[in-house]
Amino acid sequence: MSATRHAFRVTLEQDVIVSRSAATAGEHETLDHLPGSLFLGLAAGRLYASLAPDQAWQVFHGGGVRFCDALPESEPGTPAWPVPLALHHYKNEDAKQKVAGSGHARLDRDRVLNLMHREPEDGRQPRQLRGGHVDACGRWIRPRTRQSLKTAIAPETGRVEEGQLFGYEALERGQSFVFELQTDDTLDEALVQRLHQCLNGPARLGRSRSAEFGRVQIEPLDQAPPHPASVGGSDNTLTLWLLSDLALRDERGQPTLQPRPQYLGLPEGAEWDHQKSFLRTRSYSPYNGKRRGRDADRQVIARGSVLHYTLPAGTPPEALPALEHGLGHYREAGLGQAVARPQMLADKSLQVEAPAARTTDTRSVPAAPDTALLRRLRRMARTEFLEFDAEHRARRVFEALIASLDEARSWQGIPPNAPLAEDEVPGRSQWGRLRDAANRHRGDPDGLWRALFQPPKDSGATKDREPPEDAIVRTRSGWQLKLGPRQEDVLGVRLKAQLEAIHRNAPEQLSEVVVRLASLGQTPEWTRAVEGHATKEPQA
Repeated sequence: MSATRHAFRVTLEQDVIVSRSAATAGEHETLDHLPGSLFLGLAAGRLYASLAPDQAWQVFHGGGVRFCDALPESEPGTPAWPVPLALHHYKNEDAKQKVAGSGHARLDRDRVLNLMHREPEDGRQPRQLRGGHVDACGRWIRPRTRQSLKTAIAPETGRVEEGQLFGYEALERGQSFVFELQTDDTLDEALVQRLHQCLNGPARLGRSRSAEFGRVQIEPLDQAPPHPASVGGSDNTLTLWLLSDLALRDERGQPTLQPRPQYLGLPEGAEWDHQKSFLRTRSYSPYNGKRRGRDADRQVIARGSVLHYTLPAGTPPEALPALEHGLGHYREAGLGQAVARPQMLADKSLQVEAPAARTTDTRSVPAAPDTALLRRLRRMARTEFLEFDAEHRARRVFEALIASLDEARSWQGIPPNAPLAEDEVPGRSQWGRLRDAANRHRGDPDGLWRALFQPPKDSGATKDREPPEDAIVRTRSGWQLKLGPRQEDVLGVRLKAQLEAIHRNAPEQLSEVVVRLASLGQTPEWTRAVEGHATKEPQA
């Protein structure tokens, strides 16, 4: 029995919250993909009631239809897959390199180690290349996320309800993902068309859909997305790279996290080689919207895991499980997707394809002028960013902000010894949000910049306008102090201007500068400046 693959693109029109865990304590984290259960629930909500019982069972319970995970799109119609856990790099070495003209970094083949086929060098510590996705050309993609701080309002008083402050991490809007719908050929063609229709168009996914989250646009694609390339298997071994979570059960029907061969349908005599396998596991409770509650816990082997098996000599290909139908349980929700003998893991180094050549019309791009003045300015800029370390840069930005407070007093007519309005200048909590964002985006300066200042694509914001409503440094967030008559004379815009040169010329230093700046903002020196006292300690 064969299967037909159908592809869809999901474009996020709003931030989408997909919780990694059902826990309510601690910092909230989102998944870096859209699980197939979201699309199963979407289709069930629109189609289930109109189907006959046998059709509903075949589509939503029997495994005849599989709603796969939506993975980040690296190129039009092409997804990137979870990074295999067999890939490592040496500690204190960055395995990712930036590519000019590309929005994604690329894994460095010379620095990526495949510990399935090699041992690390003596005296060097390997580190697993966790997180993110990789495509066939080695591009490393990590979907952008955004933090939101929310509170509940008491309907009786219209005030903030006590003890109801909470934060969300969400996938940032404007990104696109690709997911696959797999249907067995035994499914009626008319039923497949109804599935297409109910999945096509606008939809809402994830949590807080009735608020400002979850709106997406789904559109069908003409071709099924490519799968990772495989190589031949004449050496009586089998390597499985999990593209989604895998749920297994033992002989007694109990969940198990040991991928023994018999649980996967491998032939008798096959052995699991745990020395060449790389596993991570997780447990979660999926939310069931129909019952308005959570289902039983699922114990799964996490996506990206690599399983290696030794097969009996002469095992024919037909004795292996049919991977197009998935492995294990909950396959209708996209679990159990895997690729056998992936080419990416076939050798000691990372095996990727060369990216397609880009054709550009160089005649339309004017050459950069080369004058003595520009050469001197470039030399001065490079010198400035080599001369100071992160601590000095943070101190300079901090002193510029303190000077901005004096400008505000002068323009607003506030006496030098009078305090500024507390809601117009950042306090300890606002500085803490800067520090948390910098720690969360270490090694990702573009992600930190977006978290602090980046306007959404559809906001119409420009460089000189105030930061948008959903940035950390925004209006009504403690950064709206007016410094002068112009629109850009705002404390938050001044901070952006101070950090912009660092982001442009020394992006690797941005998170460290923001962390140190946030620490300075929580010192008595900032408090004294806001209250109108001396801004510096008296010199001895």
